[in-house]
Amino acid sequence: MLSVEISGDAAITRVALAGELDLESKALLAQAVREAPAEVVELDLAALTYCDSAGIGALVSAQRQAGEDGRALYVVNVRGMVQTILQVSGVLTQLTRRA
Repeated sequence: MLSVEISGDAAITRVALAGELDLESKALLAQAVREAPAEVVELDLAALTYCDSAGIGALVSAQRQAGEDGRALYVVNVRGMVQTILQVSGVLTQLTRRA
């Protein structure tokens, strides 16, 4: 189960994810990113405990879509197993890059 909390202002929106990002919850991430009002979206993964290949794809897709919309999106506070998964899959550097 994934929970999403959105905070911030017109400059930077922080989308905090908690729980599991997987096939069942990836639509929730996409919706949160679409609803984020700012030009810069930070995905805070501090409380994310699980991420499978569908979750990785959702993160990469969210970043790509934000770029196509003229916005920047990157992840912060990546820890533990999620950090390892993103490193092994080769997307951690891309996702943490601030445009």
